[in-house]
Amino acid sequence: MTLQEDEYIIDEVVSGTCLLKIVIRESHIDTNVTTRVICEELTKLDKFMVLIYSDIIKFNDHVKELLQQLHARGGTTHDLLSNLLKAYKVIKDKEFTKYINDKKNEYDEGKDINPSQLMLLASNKFKTMKQDDEWNAPSEEQEQTMALQAQVNKLKQSKANKGDSHNNKSSDKPTSENKSRRTNKKGYHNSRIKPKWMLIPPKEGEKHEKTVKGKKYHWCLKHDAWVRHLPLKCRGKGNYFGKCKIRFADDEQSDQQPEETSKDSKNKKLKVAKALASILDEDSD
Repeated sequence: MTLQEDEYIIDEVVSGTCLLKIVIRESHIDTNVTTRVICEELTKLDKFMVLIYSDIIKFNDHVKELLQQLHARGGTTHDLLSNLLKAYKVIKDKEFTKYINDKKNEYDEGKDINPSQLMLLASNKFKTMKQDDEWNAPSEEQEQTMALQAQVNKLKQSKANKGDSHNNKSSDKPTSENKSRRTNKKGYHNSRIKPKWMLIPPKEGEKHEKTVKGKKYHWCLKHDAWVRHLPLKCRGKGNYFGKCKIRFADDEQSDQQPEETSKDSKNKKLKVAKALASILDEDSD
């Protein structure tokens, strides 16, 4: 009121009539605004129920306080029962919501239930379920779902543990690189390191035997290389599917023979055929 002294003080004299008028005006404005706010709060009871985590006792106390403020200002509400039912439905406890739905059906069938009675019934049901440890208890379907989920999690954990164990065992096994290194050290099974010239076939018209460092060598078709034994007495030892397991002495780091092109392969077959014909001619002589 002191902020509005210019409206009720005239020539430094307080006018009681003007002061009373201002008091009535401000009181009326305050009453109208507060009444509207309270009525809006009563229509949002379902949201308030969520904020307090479905505490029925606290919810009912809040509703009673709003009603007292509304009645003190001469206001009334005609949809309180509907707002209460809407708020009780947002509770996630299925048994409690079924109980409230039953009361709603009774009201729809003609039974007289006022908001105060509904709040009392809801409060008693809430207290009873709390005492019996039934409030928000999982249903039979939820229990089965949780049991299945627990089994799934257990299987996943068991599978993960087996995977870790398998990885640890596999890490102890020699890798292909280590195996290759050991094989290199031992030298390709029983094969020996041969000079590169032993894989060069004789040219057309050349003999299929020659002497190198006092030793006599023969061109063997089975080994596809120069060997010490006679080709007719070759038993194919050391031969792997027609490929001789011989490494170049000047190419020890190579693990595989170089691939032949289609043209080289044809030339090679031609040379082999000619070499075979030459051997047959020698035998006939």
